[in-house]
Parts: sequence; structure tokens; C-alpha cells
Amino acid sequence: MGTRLDNIHFSSQGMGIRSFIDWKLKGTFFLNGGYEQNFQPDYAGVPESIGQKWTQSGLIGISKKYKINSKLKGNMMLLFDFLYNQHIPRTDPVKVRLGYNF
Repeated sequence: MGTRLDNIHFSSQGMGIRSFIDWKLKGTFFLNGGYEQNFQPDYAGVPESIGQKWTQSGLIGISKKYKINSKLKGNMMLLFDFLYNQHIPRTDPVKVRLGYNF
């Protein structure tokens, strides 16, 4: 970050596969679970023997869904990755995700 928006570049170097489940707890609160695999590209200056090509995550947590206006809805998720200690390099076990639906 730290640069202007015209300096953003998209590439096809990363890819992910994700499955998930939402279970309504009460009102707008949900129990979330999921499994995902993310493809990690090679990084300049990092030897190929360090790091993984595919990183798996097993996630469980809670979410809150809310309405912003009549057409825009949002959700916030707080997830724990119970496979975090298998990641090389090590990643944070707690994930926060924000999303919007039109």
C-alpha cells in the first residue's frame, strides 16, 4: 500500500479454493466453519525451499450480518484457523474478514 490507486496491478499468480458453512445462531449472528486452500506464488528473493505452494486453512468462528441500506448488506467474521501452525512461514491464527453484498 502507500502508493496511489493507479499503481495497483492484478496478476494471475494466486488462486484459492474455499468451502464454508453458515449456521444461524440467533438474530443476525451465525456460526461459521470452512476449509480453504490458497496457492502461494514464488516471491522474489525467497528460496523455493522456504514456503509452501498450497496452504490449507481450517476455520471456525462467528459472524454478524447487517444491513447498510436497502440494496447493500455487510458481514463481519472473526475466525480461528486451527491449521495455522502448519503454515510456512507461520501465519496468525485469528482472521478478521469483512464483506459486502449488493
